[in-house]
Amino acid sequence: MKSSIKLTLSLLLACLLVVLALPSVSSAATGVGTGNETKKATPKTSQKTPLVYSAWIPYWSKTAGAQDATAHISQFQELSPFSYEVKEDGTITDQIKSTQAPWPDLYATAKSKGVKIIPTIMWSDADSIHTILSGTTTKQFHIDQLMKIANATGTNAVDGIDIDYESKWAMTAPYFSDLLKKLATELHSSKKILVCTIEARTPLSARFVKPPKTMEYANDYKMINKYCDEVRVLAYDQENVDLQLNKLSGKGQPYMPISDSSWVRKVLNETIKTISPSKISLAVATYGRQYEITRKSSAVDSSFTYNRIGSLTFAEAMALASSTNSTLSRNSAGEIGFTYSKGTSTRMVTISDAVSVADKIKIAKTYKLKGVAVYKVDGVSDPNLWSVLGK
Repeated sequence: MKSSIKLTLSLLLACLLVVLALPSVSSAATGVGTGNETKKATPKTSQKTPLVYSAWIPYWSKTAGAQDATAHISQFQELSPFSYEVKEDGTITDQIKSTQAPWPDLYATAKSKGVKIIPTIMWSDADSIHTILSGTTTKQFHIDQLMKIANATGTNAVDGIDIDYESKWAMTAPYFSDLLKKLATELHSSKKILVCTIEARTPLSARFVKPPKTMEYANDYKMINKYCDEVRVLAYDQENVDLQLNKLSGKGQPYMPISDSSWVRKVLNETIKTISPSKISLAVATYGRQYEITRKSSAVDSSFTYNRIGSLTFAEAMALASSTNSTLSRNSAGEIGFTYSKGTSTRMVTISDAVSVADKIKIAKTYKLKGVAVYKVDGVSDPNLWSVLGK
């Protein structure tokens, strides 16, 4: 009996020694926390890729815009002088005057900091776009014009081009896609980048009371996703395009936003069905708009009619608020704004400020987009903008 007890105790002691000799298993592997785990033992979440920040610098404010961009060059990865423009015959005019100040100095500073220069080519004449792109010879002539800009040397050397062809006809879609195909081939052979800037696409269910079953578009998203290295989606100038938000967010108050975050999410949900989020840069505005507003007289309709007065920079909007003794407030679209009286009329101002831009940056991160593109850097945007860019 004693010998069997001794044998049993010996076996238990041997097992205990074996267990103690085994390598320890981390609590991370077992799923059980001890409260003493080091950071090394904690499973890491997937590494977030930093957003690529880009900005358009308009030729009409090039001096102030270049000064702003230079002062904050570390917060950008791309800069786009805005813009070269296209004539009816497909030739391109150097509207920015790229060989003159401040561009050479800005280009040099950007290159020294590893910031890409990607000038924008703007075209919004639907008829001439269709005429040039639908012709084989005229299209190739236009591509040659674009490649002259892309392959410039010296102080004018760039890293790619940004194609911003807006207001096209739906029938132009296949010809525009063919332009992108051919242009991408030539640019890539020269180790240059093709950026495509496109208008926001609002879901049909938000645009129409009775949405059509099909819709023809001027931009073929599948082809844009295939050929463009980066796609900047112009998620602003919303105004009254979203009938659902007009009804839901107005709630008896003026509602004519530059860019409501709720609308931006709808636009992105529509876009990422076809275009990879890793290619999309969310374009955000830094300006505001002013409207003359009139409340509708119907007892069952408390909405407003709007007559656009014009655009305002942030600085102009703040000066107007001060001169009219207006009180600033955050509206339902997440933008800052105010109303004031002008004679017998009432006017409304809404502005995309730093807080509004920060909201869009959060959205870009949530959707794991490539980046954020700022329209525009011109020396008169919200000074607080620099505290949210590059974060």
